[in-house]
Amino acid sequence: MLGSVSGRTPRTTPRATAPEVVSKIRYLREHYHFGAGRIAAYLARFHRIRIATSSVHRILTRHGMHRLPANQKH
Repeated sequence: MLGSVSGRTPRTTPRATAPEVVSKIRYLREHYHFGAGRIAAYLARFHRIRIATSSVHRILTRHGMHRLPANQKH
């Protein structure tokens, strides 16, 4: 057999996105329907949080908040 699965995952992730940042990203998507690029720009401008658009997209996908519909009204 292949052995223990628990030995294949890291025990810690020191460079993980802070939970406070993740909650801000989720709040902006749920309440303002911002996309990943707009969320990254908003956080940089108003909260001085630098995060890549791809990271925002990955966080949204991880939490089940996939792409906005094309006909989404702002």
